[in-house]
Amino acid sequence: MGTNGMPQCTFATRQPPKKQVSVIVNIDHGPSVEFRIERTVLEASQIFGVPPPGWKAPIGLNGLGPWASWFPTRGELMATNGTDLLTVSVNWNNARTPALIKLARAAVGPYMKYGHRPSPTAIVGYPG
Repeated sequence: MGTNGMPQCTFATRQPPKKQVSVIVNIDHGPSVEFRIERTVLEASQIFGVPPPGWKAPIGLNGLGPWASWFPTRGELMATNGTDLLTVSVNWNNARTPALIKLARAAVGPYMKYGHRPSPTAIVGYPG
């Protein structure tokens, strides 16, 4: 159970602290997942004035649905399978961004197939 009251899975290696890797996948099945992920990405992208030290905009990710993004400042990937808002937090000391994203994609992959995806006809306004 995550701090938001939603199901959560934690995966961690059993290595010394400097080499430890942990991945947390939170499955938020609250309402309006598409709206919430869109707002999170938009708000994280906005900056007014001089960016604070260390600030980085979200990185859009292909193949994980609309608005799927990596948030470098938080070390998190957010995506939706149409039903759930999936958040993957990666803690891996000294790993570079491509490796972090690759690990987060691998962790979220199994959860992407569960959920409801609207049919193509439902997207254009016809009953799906």
